[in-house]
Amino acid sequence: MTTLADALRDAAATTPDRILLRDGDVTLTCAELSSQAAGLASALTTRMPVGSVVSFMVPNWHEAAVIYLGATLAGMVVNPILPSLRDHELGFILADADSRAVFIPEDFGGHDYVAMLTRVVADLPSAPEVVVVRGDARGHTAYADLFAGAGTEPLPTLDPDATRMILYTSGTTGRPKGVLHSHNSLNALIAQLGKFWRIDPGDAFLVPSPIAHIGGSIYAFECPLLLGTQAVLMQRWDADAAVALMLEHRCT
Repeated sequence: MTTLADALRDAAATTPDRILLRDGDVTLTCAELSSQAAGLASALTTRMPVGSVVSFMVPNWHEAAVIYLGATLAGMVVNPILPSLRDHELGFILADADSRAVFIPEDFGGHDYVAMLTRVVADLPSAPEVVVVRGDARGHTAYADLFAGAGTEPLPTLDPDATRMILYTSGTTGRPKGVLHSHNSLNALIAQLGKFWRIDPGDAFLVPSPIAHIGGSIYAFECPLLLGTQAVLMQRWDADAAVALMLEHRCT
């Protein structure tokens, strides 16, 4: 099977102007996502070895797609973390995954993520680099600065059976468990999804589910590239806004 990196490059070459994702007034086409993800991938390869874990804890924002695909292109293992988690759970996941970088908002929903990460990483045996998306980095790395310092090293050739994502369970009856996914395992899931739901290229999906959850991530990051769909992101659930978005973008 192909890797998600292959699918991104193919989409950028064959349908560069196709819109993959909508985030309010912001859209990302195949060419735009490919370019931004490649820039981030180059920056990541100068900071850490291939196979390192890159975490992100951001809302349903378009930057998450760039982080997800950028880490994938770089041969890293992407680790989505629910923004609803707090110090204890976050510290456990970052330590257990041995994360080398974590992307966060400065503030979202009235919660100060920069302050939380400053506390959490201070207690970790190996602190990841904290990258702040949308806002004041306050002593950490600003998201935009990664692109200014992108490297020139060639990106790695990817193994379809290699781990490329780790998602943690809720830990309801104990500590959260890291579930490993490869390109092939996720490709098989998306193929079954497309067949069962009779998904066609051009279909649009409303994505109110958190993109750090398997449900949100597959509809936001996987289906647009592997099935030719479009993702319409919602930061927070609102029934009236959801209906308006579904009507505007003809979500199926």
